Amino acid sequence: MLAIADGRVVGWCNAQPRSSFLNMRRYATVIDDPAEPVGSIMCFLVAPGHRGKGVGTALLNAACNKFRLDRLRVAEGYPTTNPIKCTWQTPSAEENYKGPLNM
Repeated sequence: MLAIADGRVVGWCNAQPRSSFLNMRRYATVIDDPAEPVGSIMCFLVAPGHRGKGVGTALLNAACNKFRLDRLRVAEGYPTTNPIKCTWQTPSAEENYKGPLNM
């Protein structure tokens, strides 16, 4: 998913059916079933000048809406829960790419 403002991409979200993610299939608890009704929201990236303005939340909502259209009944995410990494003032998006828990 892309977030666009004034003709420029300002955010990105990787959200797909869980069965589409090869790395998820490596976990013993995950059933490798393409028909599984679960969507996974893996990561976000929001341009520095647009952080804290609802871009991530808009991407999250768009992902959930897409999951509904695709008849996926469950949406799961993997938010950042480490307090050090949850300070969205960190200049590096690499530390916060999973999104904050409150989102």
